[in-house]
Amino acid sequence: MSEELIFHLVTKRKWREYQRNGFYSPKDPLLPKDETTWVECLKASQVEGAANSRFQGRKSLLMLVVDSRRLAGKMEYREVEGERLPMVEGGINLDAILDKIELIPNNKGEFEIKIEIG
Repeated sequence: MSEELIFHLVTKRKWREYQRNGFYSPKDPLLPKDETTWVECLKASQVEGAANSRFQGRKSLLMLVVDSRRLAGKMEYREVEGERLPMVEGGINLDAILDKIELIPNNKGEFEIKIEIG
């Protein structure tokens, strides 16, 4: 079951901005319009480190819990900055998102995230 759940971190503003036609797809404005977007996701063991390295100082953050079995697009693992990350082609269909969890940092501005998958 643990390999079936993947996670994506996003600010609330970007979550609202990038939802269209039943998909969450953060299109990179630097990519040509016809180039496929890949959404970077995380395994459970990678979430806390990514939140603290990429979003430190944020007041809150959303963690999308995604069932990889429900994805409409292809998912593959790619090497990104020395880590194997699940990448989703074209965006994440909203019905594959099981939950959106708001993450609040501690008083040091760090996110403490423990994910237990049973």
